[in-house]
Amino acid sequence: MISTFTLLGLLAATPAAPTTEPEASTAAGYARAWDVSALADLQSLWGGSMGWVQPGTTVPLSGGLPGTGLQGVRLEVGSSDQYIGFSLLGLQVARGGGAVDFTPDGGAPAVPMTVTRYALAAFQPRVRFQYWRLQAFAQAGLDFLMLLGQPTDGASPMRAYSLGVAGRAGLRGFIIWGLFLELGYSARLGVAFGQVPFQHGLLAGVGYAF
Repeated sequence: MISTFTLLGLLAATPAAPTTEPEASTAAGYARAWDVSALADLQSLWGGSMGWVQPGTTVPLSGGLPGTGLQGVRLEVGSSDQYIGFSLLGLQVARGGGAVDFTPDGGAPAVPMTVTRYALAAFQPRVRFQYWRLQAFAQAGLDFLMLLGQPTDGASPMRAYSLGVAGRAGLRGFIIWGLFLELGYSARLGVAFGQVPFQHGLLAGVGYAF
């Protein structure tokens, strides 16, 4: 016959049934450390003074460029802990929808051209706040930009270079696992090297956090 003390010992040694904590597991499921994203990029390049570098010369060609819209894509790799992280690498390419007239200083004839924008950003600090499947974030830092102006008459392209301060803020909504949709606003101001007008715009796309 099994004694009372023996029975109590067996019950104490029996492992407890696993418990499920859906809220905790859901929160842990979105506490990701790395993310990659691909975003459609709709930018507005304000009108203003430009300084183009022409082939064969180091003297910039200054003049006025009207405002224009640019459409392209941004690819990004980021890293975050609970609140603080970095946008490790971001690449942007965007092209104007049509030709614009660059007007050189000094009364020279206007030069119709298409404009393409290339930008590279690295190690921009990022802060984020996560609530359930929603994440708000903001990041800012330095970037390097090149504008390529291609005259419509087939002449050699002109280039403008700029080191600037760029920032972005947005919202991410997690759909399933680490898959998320993102909507954000970005802005950029040139601070060194060439003359490039202020830029800002919207970004929207998809990404994955892991």
